[in-house]
Amino acid sequence: MFFMFERRYKSDGHCIGIPEFDPPSASKLRWELPDECIQVIEKSNKVAQALLNDVDLRLYVHDGYGKGLMKKFRVSPDAYIQMALQLAYYRDAGKFNLTYEASMTRLFKEGRTETVRPCTIESCAWVKAMENPHSSSKERFDLLRVACQVHQRGYQDAMCGKGIDRHLFCLYVITKYLEVDSPFLKKSKALTKTKKS
Repeated sequence: MFFMFERRYKSDGHCIGIPEFDPPSASKLRWELPDECIQVIEKSNKVAQALLNDVDLRLYVHDGYGKGLMKKFRVSPDAYIQMALQLAYYRDAGKFNLTYEASMTRLFKEGRTETVRPCTIESCAWVKAMENPHSSSKERFDLLRVACQVHQRGYQDAMCGKGIDRHLFCLYVITKYLEVDSPFLKKSKALTKTKKS
């Protein structure tokens, strides 16, 4: 076995040898689409363009501080940004909202993503303290640190397969496929909110 690998690969790991066949030359694909299909494509394109035109994006360069300060305060930069988004949304909308952040599940074969929910009891407590003029800076900072720790733990749990969104969604899909009623899934407010976000 070792002899086989030794003959086929160089010491740097690259393959030895010349391909036994030439790759086929590229050719342009020519589509023959019926008029009905072209109309659907054009209609979808108009919808997509309308959505694109409805976006108002402004970029601001913030150079007052960066991740170095966050790390100095022993706060995860990702969690810090997620908390800032929670505060910004609350100030804009006047309420909390179920928020989605993707977490990679690369620890598992064919792992894709799991959901992290930045809007937690702890993040809400911090946001409320930020909006309360009677809260001290120390109280706000302590609540921020706790909210960031909870977020970081949730992110790590999601990476390790301990998330809940994908599990609940799969159970929901299976019950629909098998046409089985699940009182738990029907009554679950969390699942209802999860499906909407």
